[in-house]
Amino acid sequence: MNEYIVTCGSYEDLENFYDDMETPGGSLYIPDRAVDLVNRRAISRNTHYMLTEEEAAQVRNDERVISCERPAKDRGIDVDYMWTQTGDFEKTTGTLQSDDKNWGLYRLIKGDTVSNWGSDNTTEISNQTINTTVSGKNVDVVIVDGHINPDHPEFAVNVDGTGGSRVNQFNWFQYKSALGYNSHPTTYTYSSSGASPNTNHGTHVAGTVAGNTQGWARDANIYNMAFTDSLSGVTNWAEILWDYLRHFHKNKAVNSSTGRRNPTITNHSWGSSYSYFPVNTIYSVNYRGTTTTLTGNNFQKATTLQSNGCPVPFTVEGVPWTPRPPARSAAMDADIQDAINDGVIIIAAAGNSYWQADISGGNDYNNYFTYN
Repeated sequence: MNEYIVTCGSYEDLENFYDDMETPGGSLYIPDRAVDLVNRRAISRNTHYMLTEEEAAQVRNDERVISCERPAKDRGIDVDYMWTQTGDFEKTTGTLQSDDKNWGLYRLIKGDTVSNWGSDNTTEISNQTINTTVSGKNVDVVIVDGHINPDHPEFAVNVDGTGGSRVNQFNWFQYKSALGYNSHPTTYTYSSSGASPNTNHGTHVAGTVAGNTQGWARDANIYNMAFTDSLSGVTNWAEILWDYLRHFHKNKAVNSSTGRRNPTITNHSWGSSYSYFPVNTIYSVNYRGTTTTLTGNNFQKATTLQSNGCPVPFTVEGVPWTPRPPARSAAMDADIQDAINDGVIIIAAAGNSYWQADISGGNDYNNYFTYN
């Protein structure tokens, strides 16, 4: 006899199935004996029993059972970490050493077992090892940002920088006719030198997402959509990029290794915002349903704004200023929702401007200020 894992299709069937398996008699496809129980998992539909090969084949025919198979380890299947990393995980905003690793990897993999993980005096966790079971294999990542340097070793096929690049210099405009954008260029142009506008930022973001030593999805296929770049020949990029992403996702070829299309995960480290506002142009602020008129000098007004949810982090020529307030667009919201409905996974930046973010109906969802 060998250990088998029996998987039931429904939790509602478990008790009757246990009774049939663990007492003499039972239904047509259950062995006519009390089957030896190895492991009953309290919250799982999987139960481990000792069965002969013939009995396992018999149990598979029971209408309550969707699988009866040997454990993975007994079938030559290795379940192991996808990547392991040892190093010094650096948190400082100061000088970094070339061998320092991304603190975020350590913090999120270890979770809340890590103490002093926020803004404190701890700058480095030395000589630590992290393990993860995810690597982004058979996943398509689209970095919607500036151009990525495809020759950067972080994006190589192999961790040691060899094997070619995982960055696909994809021609997005092959879809232009299908999408009705016949005025767009025929060929999507990439910077061969990696020296186009915003290149550092695009490469930085891609490194965090899928870099070999500093990123998460180290086996992912990397795509780059740099419509913000003048090389793309597109002006209304924030409006039309969603159409290209959706068409890409819905029309990609089936991966022969998995039998399905690769997931599409898109990263958007950009956003919509209004101009900067000097405090002396702001008239009033509505915070959690209460409107307050600003009075006094500029610094008194700044204090009132900050106590009512509006950040005022810097001063220009003696006048306090707010950072760029976020802006919403119903049209873009609809495009994003349609992309999500199509199955595109969208990761969006929270922003670097200190503004609070909230969900519809939350305390801080409808805060606003009025300016002249």
